[in-house]
Amino acid sequence: MHVYDDAFITLRYARNLANGIGFVYQPNEWVLGTTAPAFGLINSVFFVLHLPIPETTIALNILADVAILYLTIIIIPVPQRLGTASIFALAFSLSPTLNQLCIGGMETNLFIALSLVVLWLHIQSWHATAILLSTMLYFLRPEALILSGLLIVSEWQQNKKLAICDAVIGLCLGGLLIGTQFLLYHQVLPQSVIAKIALSKPTVVEVLIALLTSDPLIILAIPFAIIGSLLSRKNRAYKLLAVWCAIYIGLYGLTRPHIWPWYGGPIQYAVLALGALGLLGLGQEIFIQLGWCISRRLRWIITVSPVMILLIALLIVTPSQIRPNIYEPMAKWCESTKPHSAIMAYDIGAIGFYCQDAYIYDLAGLVWPKALQLQWADAVIQFYQPEYFFINYNKGNLVWYSNSPFTKEYAPVIRFAPTGDQRLDLNPQSLPNEWVADYILFQRLPIIDSGK
Repeated sequence: MHVYDDAFITLRYARNLANGIGFVYQPNEWVLGTTAPAFGLINSVFFVLHLPIPETTIALNILADVAILYLTIIIIPVPQRLGTASIFALAFSLSPTLNQLCIGGMETNLFIALSLVVLWLHIQSWHATAILLSTMLYFLRPEALILSGLLIVSEWQQNKKLAICDAVIGLCLGGLLIGTQFLLYHQVLPQSVIAKIALSKPTVVEVLIALLTSDPLIILAIPFAIIGSLLSRKNRAYKLLAVWCAIYIGLYGLTRPHIWPWYGGPIQYAVLALGALGLLGLGQEIFIQLGWCISRRLRWIITVSPVMILLIALLIVTPSQIRPNIYEPMAKWCESTKPHSAIMAYDIGAIGFYCQDAYIYDLAGLVWPKALQLQWADAVIQFYQPEYFFINYNKGNLVWYSNSPFTKEYAPVIRFAPTGDQRLDLNPQSLPNEWVADYILFQRLPIIDSGK
């Protein structure tokens, strides 16, 4: 498991703010290229305190996971609390996808935890506070709008006047925050969202596959989550959770964005929570006469599960080679380069974070809007002539390089591979077609003056 490359984009924003440059990716360029500015603001405090990054970011996510577990337990109905908590805690702790999200350094875990706080506040009839918090969560994940809308509809069913008042409060706060964002960046939507809209849209089936089949535990939990959704009618919190999950999936299916792993985090969490409720409900229905025996076994599980999780982590989980073989060598290389170099890259996260003084020509257009107006790498090289370009070491990219007019202008200088392989073999035939966490960096060759 490793920190996602995209996490470093937000962390560069955070570091620049802490260093007095502003909440920007490139100095003097006010472009909002992160969909999680609130997460960047939180991490900027860690930079100010000189805490190690991204280690402190991961520690924050671990605390968020603890909060998720606690908040899930307290919203479970008391009669089902022990059994449901045991099943959910075990599944949540062992889920490889949710664990990767935690270690990945993204904002998803904190977003889930604070969304559960919003649900709890709503259930406790702190409706205005819940709306205010859910409105602010928009700047942690834009999907917070789903939760805000759900709360307003839920409150409308009980008290229409209060629902209207709370909606007005949320709109006023949201308008103030978005207005401030517009004054700073002249953007309502983050540049990263604009760039991703331009990507080709997957089919609905591909979206559902990406959201629900990346983790075997999630797949196993889906049928029980359906049962849990039916049982959730008896509990307001779980009913809201089930509707939230359904709307989340429906809107993703309707808009069909390209799905990155962290997009499905809230859905996968809800599937596990509802699945735990459904599994317990099904078990109690089948083995109702053995209720005390099951309860005793569940007490045993809840006692030994932390030990089981620790043993599994020590014996089975293989440490990721991304950090020692990619991130650390990359950081050393960045330290050795001259400051204020220009680097063209598509995966701009880690290279932009470690080469903190470099100007990044972002081919994806997440933080550099001009990329969306250019014909990808050829135009960037032709017009801007960066000192370096940084690409994935796969078949498509090396075929592009081999057939480009830049083979005499740029040469490979270093490779960052998870295996530690440093060979600069440019034969694309043996390479995979798909994206791989394997990079090669090219440097512009010096111009030789043939004149006398």
